[in-house]
Amino acid sequence: MSQHSEPGGKGALDARPLASIVSDLQDAGGGDLDREDLQAALAQAPVGIAIWRGPEHVYRFVNRRYAEMFAPRALVGRTLRDAFPELDEDAHALWNRVYATGEPFVAYEHRGDYDRRGTGVREEAYFTFSLHPVRRASGEVDGVVAIATEVTEAVKVARASASQDHAQLEGLAETAAALRRSEEQLRVIINTVPALVAYVDRDLVYRWCNESYEHWFGPVARTYVGRRMQDVVGERAHEIVRPRLDAVLRGERVAFEDEIPYAHGGKRWVDATYAPVLGPGGDVEGFVALVHDVSDRRRAERALDLLARASVELGASLDIDVVLSDLTRVLVPDVGEWCAVYLRGEDGRTTLAALTHRSAEKAALIREEVARFPRPDDAELGDAAVIRTGRAEMYSRIEPAMLERFATSPEHERLLQQIAPRSVMIVPLRAQGRVLGALSVGRSESGVAYDAADLALAEELGRRAAAALENARLFALAQTERVRAEEANRAKDEFLAMVSHELRTPLNAMLGWSRLLETGGLDEAKRARAVEVIARNARAQAQLIDDLLDVTRVVSGKIRLEVVRVDLTRVIDAALESMRPAADAKQLTVEVQRDPAASEMLGDADRLQQVVFNLLSNAVKFTPPGGTVRVRSERIEHALRITVTDSGEGIDASFLPYVFERFRQAEVGTTRSKGGLGLGLAIVRSLVELHGGTIHAHSAGRGHGATFTVVLPIAPERTEPRRGSPSSPSMPAMAPPACTPTLHGVRVLVVDDERDARELLRTVLEGCGAEVTTSASVSEALARLDARVPDVIVSDIGMPGEDGYALIDRVRRRAVEDGGRVPAVALTAFARTEDRTRALRAGFDVHVAKPFDPTELLLVVANAAARAKSS
Repeated sequence: MSQHSEPGGKGALDARPLASIVSDLQDAGGGDLDREDLQAALAQAPVGIAIWRGPEHVYRFVNRRYAEMFAPRALVGRTLRDAFPELDEDAHALWNRVYATGEPFVAYEHRGDYDRRGTGVREEAYFTFSLHPVRRASGEVDGVVAIATEVTEAVKVARASASQDHAQLEGLAETAAALRRSEEQLRVIINTVPALVAYVDRDLVYRWCNESYEHWFGPVARTYVGRRMQDVVGERAHEIVRPRLDAVLRGERVAFEDEIPYAHGGKRWVDATYAPVLGPGGDVEGFVALVHDVSDRRRAERALDLLARASVELGASLDIDVVLSDLTRVLVPDVGEWCAVYLRGEDGRTTLAALTHRSAEKAALIREEVARFPRPDDAELGDAAVIRTGRAEMYSRIEPAMLERFATSPEHERLLQQIAPRSVMIVPLRAQGRVLGALSVGRSESGVAYDAADLALAEELGRRAAAALENARLFALAQTERVRAEEANRAKDEFLAMVSHELRTPLNAMLGWSRLLETGGLDEAKRARAVEVIARNARAQAQLIDDLLDVTRVVSGKIRLEVVRVDLTRVIDAALESMRPAADAKQLTVEVQRDPAASEMLGDADRLQQVVFNLLSNAVKFTPPGGTVRVRSERIEHALRITVTDSGEGIDASFLPYVFERFRQAEVGTTRSKGGLGLGLAIVRSLVELHGGTIHAHSAGRGHGATFTVVLPIAPERTEPRRGSPSSPSMPAMAPPACTPTLHGVRVLVVDDERDARELLRTVLEGCGAEVTTSASVSEALARLDARVPDVIVSDIGMPGEDGYALIDRVRRRAVEDGGRVPAVALTAFARTEDRTRALRAGFDVHVAKPFDPTELLLVVANAAARAKSS
């Protein structure tokens, strides 16, 4: 096939010298070619020329050069198709188009296979030619003229040269591609290297850096190329690495590991190598920097070292104060510029237990802030929130707006601005499933923000510190318990010695006088004296035995009250009458002040008389001859108060907290001046509390006498008419009415996991008019409490899942309006003294042992409800 060009296209033959010839041919289109000069010119032209006529393209003229180029054959008079059968249809279409349209056509480097020697063998040849229309005088196209030049040799030469150039170009292209592949492979390798790689020239200007720079510094690393190293890393970092830069620019290879404070990336530990790059002349043109970020390794090493030191320090002592001091000393300044420890006490209050700050002035400001602006328990931020939720909090960057949010007043905000916290972590101190407090660590001056790794370290330190604090607490508790056990053993030994002494003393008198009576050598007066002494010592011994039995009943929870309506005035008078002889014997003045309104109450008349009697006996015993004992009864709002005051020896302040404990006496040993077992006041307290009351002792110290105050609840109003007269201490106790007292309108929430126990309590309480709601678990009870606040809660202690202690703890954490101060009765089979003490300390108001007496329980519930209404 031929290569063609559109009319007038690139590569066209420059036919302008033959333009006049073509024009003449067109002008002569109607006549014969008889002009010899024109014919001669065409025949001798250096280009091939041929003329065709008509649509069949019949040869009319060919010159010598045309015949040489195409074929040694006769052409004139033959058609183009007949003369050159080797031409394809595309070539014939060109002649047809020029003849039909009258538009010229130009082709360059036209390739054709022709039988140019008449041998039947075709040869490849290249021509550049143009086809032009031949027109008559009327302008009608009558033929086609072709002007052709053979360019076969030129094409071959050009092809050979182009082939050689192409081969060279391909070689260069392959070389360039190989270089590009090598460069790309090198770039991929360098970008894959987990290190920062950069080339810096002699002027300390970045010329190239890998992708790790972006991972390290962020997208800003893309702008490093062309910038000075000092501007990129910052002044402080540049000062640290400057000696290493000087060394590498002298041609030395430099390797180092250091902590660098980068301008954009904070403080980083790096393991770096600077390798010089030499030019052709051996001069240093720059250096390659290979930098590994070893901050995580260094941080891990530091964390392990810190944890190891903390473990050693925290385990070195079992003293809580020493543990706290060691903890803050370990953390400052390695973890923060200050460290504070907040501990929650048994009463639920949080205190600042320890504080260490690099600045004494800032430490004083923190103490002032804690003292003046204590955090509420329901605070959303800070140590209070961490202690409440048990979840750590981290404030990486504290902005002024956060200080404003945390502050409770403008003055508080100004104080916080002076403290200037910039980054803070607060972690819980949790041990044995409970939060002991919180550990707070912070930074101000460094400006370095804490991150997740710092928080993880702080939490681990918090766990270890909590374990150390718990160990110290348990050790202190064990020490206390050991001391208590030793004191209990000592008290037991002393008690046994006292019991032996107190029992033997009257026994000695009884046996001695008995033997004298047996001998019969006594006169009448002596015999009467002997009988009187024996009777008096027998009564004393009986009283000692009664006290011992009463204490046993109290400890075992078996003491029972015979509850009736009692006239308190008659109870006091009966006790005074019993103690009158002993008071008269010591010439004591007994003053009695009665309030007519302080009369009727519900209680056990005999036990109440025992309370007053023991208090009077104690006052008479410790008041010297000629002294004074005062007894006063009065009504205070919804309660009755009995006060017994003496002018006796008084009570030392160190002994006052133990005055109601069993077997405790201010004097012990063989030199004590007063007898007795030390049980009287312990029995008094138990009996008073069984009546729903309280007792307190007060003394200004030795030589200033003592005052004992008993407060008992007034009996609830009766709705039914009274039957009979009130009991008196000297009369047998009357049987209680069918329902004494009444509980009409009193809402009681009963919590017990045993169904039978719940039904029993419901029957007893509803029988006296109470509105009873029962729950089988702590969660169910709290739901009941949310729905409606009761007047009294009666709860078992031992229950599966959460026990009664958990219930009362969660109840006491509530607001008052949500039932946080509802009176609560612990009704439990745990009846030891320590069980009762634990229940009261946990938040219960009264402890009642199972099995319970229904009348006693009704009295306790009524008194609790009455106290709640009075408060």
